[in-house]
Amino acid sequence: MIGKKNSPLQILAILLVFLYGCAGSQSSKDIIVNEIVFAHGDTVIVQADWTNIEISSLDEKTRNYTWNGKSIKVELLPRAERWNGSLGLYHPQVRPPHEGVVHMVVEEGQQHFKTLAEALDWIALFGDKPIYRDDGLLIASDISAESSNRKFVSIYVMQIFINGQKPTKLPGSQNNRIKSI
Repeated sequence: MIGKKNSPLQILAILLVFLYGCAGSQSSKDIIVNEIVFAHGDTVIVQADWTNIEISSLDEKTRNYTWNGKSIKVELLPRAERWNGSLGLYHPQVRPPHEGVVHMVVEEGQQHFKTLAEALDWIALFGDKPIYRDDGLLIASDISAESSNRKFVSIYVMQIFINGQKPTKLPGSQNNRIKSI
């Protein structure tokens, strides 16, 4: 081919081979779309039993968690497979700047149910910890202390769907404890 003029068909064939090679062998079934809760710019404040927590979405995977006047920015990790029903985002080991807090775990995702009864049974697994709204936004948070200077924090955010839709009324909801700002 060197020194000869290539036909438009040959150029197109070479271009297609090149583009296919750049695309790799990943099939559409290999592409994972994580089920996140917050869009860029969303912020909520939850009145947890132990403090008020502000959660802000800085981008698709980055969240800012604020309580007791201190904040921590966390780059969440996408789950590669479902874990406890969720294909969302998480971070298993965060070291926040709050005095005495040595470990923090955060999770964000979606839970899909066929019926309201299934959703309520799932919520009941949390005991009295979760706070949720009629639209299915659920936040469960906890601070536990092994000793006075070694506290562990967990913040779990889930969006509930029933038959592919956000609910409009969930028995036991506490709409006034989760505010979107």
